[in-house]
Amino acid sequence: MAGEGSAPSSWRDDGHYITEDGGPPPHPPPPAYHTVLPPVPPQPFPFAPGAEVHLIPVAFLQLIPLEMFPSYPHLAHLAPSPPPPPPPPPPHSPDESSYRPAPSRGLTMNGASGPPPGMNYLYPQHHTCVHLLLDAHLPWENPGKEFSFKLYTPAICLTIRELIHQLGTDSTVDETMGLTECLEVGDGAWLKGSTFLFSDARSKQTLAAVGWDQTRGLGDRRPVWVTLHEK
Repeated sequence: MAGEGSAPSSWRDDGHYITEDGGPPPHPPPPAYHTVLPPVPPQPFPFAPGAEVHLIPVAFLQLIPLEMFPSYPHLAHLAPSPPPPPPPPPPHSPDESSYRPAPSRGLTMNGASGPPPGMNYLYPQHHTCVHLLLDAHLPWENPGKEFSFKLYTPAICLTIRELIHQLGTDSTVDETMGLTECLEVGDGAWLKGSTFLFSDARSKQTLAAVGWDQTRGLGDRRPVWVTLHEK
């Protein structure tokens, strides 16, 4: 654009601004709004010089699936790898020298291990707690010697003969077995209590009849210690 009363002005090839008659312009040239800056080559993410970088916490990236970053393969190392599977538990190897196998008969009903399918069993109202010694030695003959035992909760209406049968194993014969109460007196000492043989008439008594009732058991109640043996 030229001033009033002057020739039109324009740019020369060498970059100088002059009028068409070759004279200087009457006023400063207008700003070159048409100047185009050269393109800036793309810079690698995220460390471009002078660029504003926003860091994303790694914990946040763990919640975002990698499919959301198809064009950023360099972010793949931020995703944690799945943890290795836990090691298998060590095999259980009980110390068989400290106890004998537990009785295999257990509580039965009509020769079966529990009621038939679809039936509910009504338990007796009162029970006691019986500590069965599992070692072969008799405690009153070996004072101070350690032994192992197993706990049972029989109904007090059970007879001693039935208890001998229930506590026996498949390798024992009921007619040759007996049950003896062990009385603990303290400091590892024991006394021999009453003995009940399977074939004796006394074994037809119930547990409650011989004093093994609901007042005996665990905690503050005096325990019942017995040992199963042959005649």
